Amino acid sequence: MITQINTRNGRFYKVNGDLLPSVTTIIKATRTPEDCNRLRKWQHKIDKVHGADTADRESSNARNRGNTIHEVIAATLKDLSDAQTLITPESKAYWNSVKPIVKAIKNPCAVEHIIYHHTLKYAGTLDLIADWQGKRTIIDWKTSSRIKKLAWMSEAILQVVAYKGAYESMQELPIEQALVVVISPKQSQLFIIDQDEIAAAWYLWLIRLEQYKQQSLLMTSP
Repeated sequence: MITQINTRNGRFYKVNGDLLPSVTTIIKATRTPEDCNRLRKWQHKIDKVHGADTADRESSNARNRGNTIHEVIAATLKDLSDAQTLITPESKAYWNSVKPIVKAIKNPCAVEHIIYHHTLKYAGTLDLIADWQGKRTIIDWKTSSRIKKLAWMSEAILQVVAYKGAYESMQELPIEQALVVVISPKQSQLFIIDQDEIAAAWYLWLIRLEQYKQQSLLMTSP
């Protein structure tokens, strides 16, 4: 049995007695100073425009909306009869945007599935393994209030590629491509990651993973 544990240092999964860091925890902990500074500037801008309390409330609403969309998609792919009842007024436009993509997915075999890497010792919860346009694909859903540029997708690509590596270490079934779907109210964007891009992202992921391990060693050393 795999247990998910949330701590002040991030999310972890207890697997066979080992406490494994999640993919998202590793990515957040190994951001560059430039990335962290950019995020701080963005947060300061949001706080200045809307006020800190409003910005916090909007952030919470966005998380809830994202969770709802994930639940609706998962229920739809599992053919659950109550899938449509999960849709809230706040998430309806997002669902209408992504619904044609969900309907085009074939042969889903892993939906909201916990995975871990046997040898590299990390874990996470992938959104979906299914056939997309005739290829076995690992799919990750992201919600956003605005359209995204490819240049902003580096962490999302790292995340889905890390999930791919963990899934393949468990199942020994090759994944042909990765797909990140950014769901916004007016349209959903598809970012397809081919094998060459996966290989490049996997190399970067291994660097981030090693960096995280070194940071953890420093934090636990006397």
